[in-house]
Amino acid sequence: MTPTVENVISVYLAATDDEVSEGMAWYPDAGCFAETLAGDFWHRAAGVIAALSPMSDWDNNMAKAEQLYRQNGEGSGCGLYRNVAKAIAIYNGEDALDVLGGDKVRSFYLNIVEPDGDHQTVVIDRHAFDIAVGCVTDDKSRSVLARKGEYDRFSDVYRKAALLAGIGASQMQAITWVAWRNGKGTTWLG
Repeated sequence: MTPTVENVISVYLAATDDEVSEGMAWYPDAGCFAETLAGDFWHRAAGVIAALSPMSDWDNNMAKAEQLYRQNGEGSGCGLYRNVAKAIAIYNGEDALDVLGGDKVRSFYLNIVEPDGDHQTVVIDRHAFDIAVGCVTDDKSRSVLARKGEYDRFSDVYRKAALLAGIGASQMQAITWVAWRNGKGTTWLG
């Protein structure tokens, strides 16, 4: 399966005005949520959110982050052990980029803390993968992202599509994610 700019652009062009607005606001809104958790230490909260994000939809991700903050960083019952350990380390002051692993989780963090940043990172989750290849796939198909260079190849497709549309790469990903999710009737952030 080959990711194409055309596939991404087709979903972008099919997005409603409301979906475009929601996608444009997605990462800034996530940053505001991080700020509600930790005030001046909101960058740290963004790392906690990113650490707890694997295998969670957004509502569950927010609930787990809120729970960790209510527990003053203990993290009991907040998710998968390895992810919770990373979230606790970040909560306790370790640099998020030193703790977080994987392109997707690191990109998620960067997009929350710098939604309009020059980093041009793209969160390639299951929906972003499917958008880029133009069809719903399965976990086996998506496993190609683990191969050297594949995550960057998919990210480049979003960067090129974003350049054509005159928006940021994270905005292209978020807009198409919202439109795809709405069109497919699912809210699971993969």
